[in-house]
Amino acid sequence: SFTGTASDPAPAATMIMDSVGTAHGEVLGTGAVFDATGTSLVLPGGVDTAGGGYVNLPNGLISEISNVDTSGLTFEAWMKVNAISTYSRMLDFGNSLTGEGTAGYQTSTIDVIASWNATGNLASEFTLDRTLYNTQYFNTSSGPAIGVLSHVVLTVDPQTGIRKIYLNGLPTGGTNLALNNNLISMIDDVNNWLGRSNGGDPRLNGSFDEFRSYKGIM
Repeated sequence: SFTGTASDPAPAATMIMDSVGTAHGEVLGTGAVFDATGTSLVLPGGVDTAGGGYVNLPNGLISEISNVDTSGLTFEAWMKVNAISTYSRMLDFGNSLTGEGTAGYQTSTIDVIASWNATGNLASEFTLDRTLYNTQYFNTSSGPAIGVLSHVVLTVDPQTGIRKIYLNGLPTGGTNLALNNNLISMIDDVNNWLGRSNGGDPRLNGSFDEFRSYKGIM
């Protein structure tokens, strides 16, 4: 949960506490604030080099899932998009060419793009090793309404290779992974970010009310 004192700033090093475990998050960058109710973290967006606030989660959250594990992954968020910024991320777990803590060229990643295009549709990318494979992505047919709290889910099934995105409980797009479909553990997830892209794309102008990750398909 993203709770804090109503309307207070959330400067770098503000902790976002994991309510069910020890995978606590940390705000990095500038300009993040808690909303007027103190129940959401609002991120300012902007170009990546401007350093707008985002949330950094612990390393290794998904790469610990073994290659033989067939249970899969689910990411779930209650969030808002306050302004469309093309390619801005809801989440991006992986790494960039220049390594931990930096962005610019994503080399290993799984993500949910909050605004794939000018109409703000959701999308997802999957890259095990960009030097060996192409990024596998899919667009969806819709996206969160601007300024409205939305429920967004990404599921990854390692048995079938199918990824799906759901918006407010309804399926909005999906695809089969064309490559080996059970190698989640190969993702080099040292940059596990909410609101920031490993590819150096614009940061999310929006807010998070709650974020959950599950081992298994919801």
